[in-house]
Amino acid sequence: MAFTLLDSNGAVQTFASTLIDNTHYPSHQVYPQVAGGGLIPYRNLNLQPAGGGETTVFENFPSPLPYSMSSQNFEAGSMVEFGQMVDLADDTRRLATVTVTMVTWAYWSKYNPVKTPGRGMLADVVIPLDETTGWNATVTLNIYAVNSSGANPEPGTKIATLTQNILVPWRAEPDTTNCPSTTRWLAPDGCHNGLAFPVTFDFTSQNITMPDQIIFGIAYTTQSSGAPAGPINDLAVGVQNALTTGSLPLAPQVYVNGYNNGAYTDGGAGGLNVFRLDVGSECPAIGIRIVATAPAGPNSLIKTGPGQVYGWHCSNHSSGTGGGWRYIKLYDKATNPTEGDTPILTLGVPPGAAISFNSDLGIQYMKGLGVRGTVFMTDSDKTPPNPGDLLVNIHYI
Repeated sequence: MAFTLLDSNGAVQTFASTLIDNTHYPSHQVYPQVAGGGLIPYRNLNLQPAGGGETTVFENFPSPLPYSMSSQNFEAGSMVEFGQMVDLADDTRRLATVTVTMVTWAYWSKYNPVKTPGRGMLADVVIPLDETTGWNATVTLNIYAVNSSGANPEPGTKIATLTQNILVPWRAEPDTTNCPSTTRWLAPDGCHNGLAFPVTFDFTSQNITMPDQIIFGIAYTTQSSGAPAGPINDLAVGVQNALTTGSLPLAPQVYVNGYNNGAYTDGGAGGLNVFRLDVGSECPAIGIRIVATAPAGPNSLIKTGPGQVYGWHCSNHSSGTGGGWRYIKLYDKATNPTEGDTPILTLGVPPGAAISFNSDLGIQYMKGLGVRGTVFMTDSDKTPPNPGDLLVNIHYI
């Protein structure tokens, strides 16, 4: 376990396990004293882990990625967003990355008919270098909370969104020799219409904590929904049943935002141009991997043995998406506190505010002094604060 701390001069220090008392007291700061005039030790904690591993909390992602796979084409399906509801595994919930499998049927000469760059597998296609790279598409990945108030679970609050300008590779040119009478290309495992490729969305900087169940949606526009004509019409989302982590409670049903009646199994009876459950739909699962960070919990054992807390100064620096009240919980125990322990004191700090308290009459603890920071007030909450949210000074003996 490692924590990022600020010492009393504001310098950043990283400690591998136990926290170290600050012993330097700048002259412009005032600290409480014990009887006889001695200074009370204090600890300045940034209750945010310095780092943590990553955990895959949902995976329906073919491995290895095939050359091609079944897919849902947005232009053919008259849709602008396509997704599913998933139950996440493990209990790690700070969103890190989402990787989606996509499939393109677009090859260079289809959209550049003046020159024919060659035939064969993608690696062998003879095209000038500046034309081999691919083309750009704007794709958005949305994550919603689940609204279960109606007859069907529907997308609720959008808790995360990220739009990227992705590079879509050109599929290889048609191979009419080995794949006659078609526009398919030849891969090592046979002839295919599409080329599968992964797209990763990095949400790390958004500091999003996910609930246990979410609805995700992949969104982009094609020619019929407002985009210029071009290879975007040949872009699709890969689908294949390859579930290894998490669960799909409503499979094989999917969520669709479509702009004509044919986009929905109910013929549009439930409404058009709305991202909703396509009741009765049957589709293989969308190829997707969701990864969350697994931080060492924002907690620490300050001291073992009996003592007293004489005061604190705590500030909440959370703001924007994910900002809100933060809670500091103090524990009387000789080991690191967890969500299963009952605190002796819970302090709530509003966003953008600070709270302070100092007294000659201390709060007694017998076994040791532990501290934990959380997003919610309940004793059992294990949702960690966002990086940099909480700065906590504890004055104790």
